[in-house]
Amino acid sequence: MTSIRSSWREYQGSALAVVSAACMASTFIFSKLGLQGSSQMVFGLVWYAAAFACAWAYNRARGLPPFGHQLRRFGLRIVLVAAFNCISILAFYEQIRLADPSTVGFLSVWGAIVTLAIGMLILGERLGSREWLGVVLAMGGIFALTWQGGPTIWLVILLALADTTSFSISNVIAKSAVADVHPASLVGLRALFTGFFVGLYGVAMGDWQVPSGLSLLYAAAGGFFGPFLSVTLLYYAYRRLPISRASVITAAQPLFVVLYSWLFLSTIPSWQEWLGGLLTIAGLLILLNRDTAIRAVAVPETSS
Repeated sequence: MTSIRSSWREYQGSALAVVSAACMASTFIFSKLGLQGSSQMVFGLVWYAAAFACAWAYNRARGLPPFGHQLRRFGLRIVLVAAFNCISILAFYEQIRLADPSTVGFLSVWGAIVTLAIGMLILGERLGSREWLGVVLAMGGIFALTWQGGPTIWLVILLALADTTSFSISNVIAKSAVADVHPASLVGLRALFTGFFVGLYGVAMGDWQVPSGLSLLYAAAGGFFGPFLSVTLLYYAYRRLPISRASVITAAQPLFVVLYSWLFLSTIPSWQEWLGGLLTIAGLLILLNRDTAIRAVAVPETSS
């Protein structure tokens, strides 16, 4: 009976991770369309205000503890989750301005590779032949994406490293927090503080272009599907899966981005982008199958 229950929880977690990836992929399209008529800071504030409003309404409907109660108990972890997420979203917006969503989508798996590599270095373990194959495939993918791409693509790659590594760190901290904080409460507080940090950055940079009405609509839609719905589903998945296994599943996110780009932007990746993206994903999957990599990023599961 325990084995059946455990398998069912893993199945639920896997399904939640897939839907989360599909929802998060839609934010690439909303961002590309919405940022054409708005500054990053205003767009980001509306983005996270929508996510916070949805999370607050969901918490009230479910009768969950007030946000203030959760914040008093677990404030440090919540603020850290939001701080790293703020770095991630600002870098993400800039990538979307500079490159096609499909290219940014393929690069989104690179941060997970870096995070795993750092984890294995901390453990002091050497890479075997299989793991070196994963590294070579990932590096080959990056080379294919940047080949004859010019200086812009290198800037996009640096931004992708900042984006995805910060997002991975935010998720590792969040994984440890969802054992104590309800996922929906964590999502709401994450949105609240991320929006606050984005606003502070906007004040410092003076980036306050008045957005068009359509940009506001895209920002609100992105806030619902991304930092509210997608992240809520991902945090629920973290209660059922190790973060490493969830990462394997969400590595399919770039494929959803390609599909949405074709449907809504009428763009498809070139053969070079397909080659680079699929090689990078293959390298990540090989590295994620390494036991030491799983130990490096996994957080002990709880029964709750």
